Amino acid sequence: MSAATSDNPGVKFPPPLFFVLGFLAGYFVHRFHPVSILPPGTGRLPGIILVVAGVALIADFVTRFRRAGTTIRPDQASTSLVTTGPFRFTRNPAYLGWVVIYLGASLWLNSLWPLLILPLVIISVQGFVIRREEQFLEQKFGDEYRTYKQRVRRWL
Repeated sequence: MSAATSDNPGVKFPPPLFFVLGFLAGYFVHRFHPVSILPPGTGRLPGIILVVAGVALIADFVTRFRRAGTTIRPDQASTSLVTTGPFRFTRNPAYLGWVVIYLGASLWLNSLWPLLILPLVIISVQGFVIRREEQFLEQKFGDEYRTYKQRVRRWL
């Protein structure tokens, strides 16, 4: 995959699929060799709460991008820099939302396997998506983005 180009970040693979495929791989292993992380039934409520929180974070991200008139798609060019709401605390609230959903689903399923795969998912998203997006945003918004990047952490 190529680095960011002048008109878009150069992301070719939809970022949510990293999380979905990672979780499905863990679920597949769980089906044949279950390894629980909690006593039966105790992860359901915390899992649901995390899934709802992750969905809310992603919904807020989408709403803020739409209000700013910019795209949520990482294969298209951003037209504005969004720094309000959760963007004050994390440069990647959508990907953080996906991590929270993934953690919640792992608790709900009560399986260790997806959790063991999650670091690989995060490393893949950072390498194949976030790195490219950050290069593009620096090209597009220059010092404004560099200042934002110094002020706000990538994850939390």
